[in-house]
Amino acid sequence: MPSNSVLGQTIPPGDVHAVSVSLPSWEATLGWASRNPVVLKQMNNGYPRFFVHHLVTKLSRVIVDKFGESSQEALVFPTHDIAERCQAYLHDHARDSSVRVVCVSAKLADGDKESHTIPWTNLHAVSFHPDNVKVARQFWQHTGEGVSSRQAEYCLRIADSFVQDCASHVCTVSSSNVPLSIIAPVSSDATAEKENIRKRIAGLISVEDNPVTTHDVFLYCSGMMAISDLYRALIHSGPYAKGKFVAYGFLYVDSFKIMDRFAPKDAILYGHASTEELDDLETRLEGGEKVTAVFCEVPGNPLLITPDMERLRALADKYEFVLVCDDTVGTFVNVNVLPYVDVVVTSLTKLFSGTCNVMGGSVVVNPKSKHHDRVHDSLTHLHRDIYFPLDAEQMWKNSDNFHERVQATNRNAQAVAERLATHPRVAKVYYPSLSPTKHLYDVCRRPGGGYSYLVTILFKLPAEAVAFFDALDVARGPSLGTNFCLSCPYTLFGHYNELEWVAQFGIDEYLVRISVGAEPQDEVMKKIEVALEAMPKVS
Repeated sequence: MPSNSVLGQTIPPGDVHAVSVSLPSWEATLGWASRNPVVLKQMNNGYPRFFVHHLVTKLSRVIVDKFGESSQEALVFPTHDIAERCQAYLHDHARDSSVRVVCVSAKLADGDKESHTIPWTNLHAVSFHPDNVKVARQFWQHTGEGVSSRQAEYCLRIADSFVQDCASHVCTVSSSNVPLSIIAPVSSDATAEKENIRKRIAGLISVEDNPVTTHDVFLYCSGMMAISDLYRALIHSGPYAKGKFVAYGFLYVDSFKIMDRFAPKDAILYGHASTEELDDLETRLEGGEKVTAVFCEVPGNPLLITPDMERLRALADKYEFVLVCDDTVGTFVNVNVLPYVDVVVTSLTKLFSGTCNVMGGSVVVNPKSKHHDRVHDSLTHLHRDIYFPLDAEQMWKNSDNFHERVQATNRNAQAVAERLATHPRVAKVYYPSLSPTKHLYDVCRRPGGGYSYLVTILFKLPAEAVAFFDALDVARGPSLGTNFCLSCPYTLFGHYNELEWVAQFGIDEYLVRISVGAEPQDEVMKKIEVALEAMPKVS
């Protein structure tokens, strides 16, 4: 895919359900991060957890105008439970006394017979004071539990016919006003596609001595929803359910925010994934500190560091905490973490989909884990099938040829990393095969597996990073794991308001991250060379 140079346009171009957006220059990205109104005005789209989709915003407005207070803002969720937790978050973090949950659904009237709810129109809007938009969107971003753009689009087709039942806040629509062509595409709930996705994941993650079945695969609307649900399940399961949560390694921004902002106790962050930090963790455990779970990534994002999974497993066995690994960057194809962890979480939005136009996530509970029954039972209690059918159908379609796409991105990313590592103006290339923790990655690497698709670069001078990024003729915007090359100034996206804090963990403000795609390798390398040539000459 060529670069999309129009600020604020969707990536992929023209796709209303795209999950990335064009920020084609360093200046534009900085403008987005700093909330520059000139840039924000041009943003027609964004990553769905960071940017509420315009269809979701429209649906929220329809509901709050008809059934709430029109002066309020609102966000829409697929279940009452999620809406209530958002309401509680607003109470706790914004002290908003005006927040309320408005529950609506659309019903088909069938003459004198009992009406029935139109599938997938049960909606739960949380309305709140406009001053608290930022706090409400924290919940939306961190948990990933909002309605999708496809569900919003579907419900908006019916919304014009809504009428209010003041007693129950339930919308009723006449069957004559709702064409069957609107309802039919979601009437099956995509049951077959969802089961096929679970089968595909189970087949990919299984190993000969530890086969995984669909029984142990839980499907979610987003990767962060998978992590959020698992987090809540762990709070109520296991011998140390009231213990602390630990992030070992510098996790993806919202993975740690879930622990930091929703934890019953202060979370512990070991952001370097170092031996010294493992020593400290072991000392804490020996001293009686209770730990519910340790979360890690193989490899980490953005520095591609791999933790010592063997030692973590030994500590987990000795002190009975649950070990959770996010393998999104490593992928099911490249790494096998099941021998070391109790639970695997994955953002399917990334390379499993690859097409950058649908969200999804999964949790796999290791069948051999001694925590299996407790964790599985707790997840089962919480889990609801709220994955919108049209999203599930798109994910099933996109995930075809996953193995081949991973191998193609492996080859391209390895070539990009090795080339950049030889350039005199590059201070460091972060990539698993070039990392001091390569031997730890290799412990988890599958036979024939590669080092995956993500490359992060630190240049010697900030001006070089800016020039390289601006000249790199690939799609430029948020997200990763796309079939096409996608680049971003990672730190500005994830940590603009905490630059000093993340710097202590080696997260430099001027990091350039490239999610390397599956395009022909010679095309990718030519673009890298052109971008390198664009950097200012330094004597």
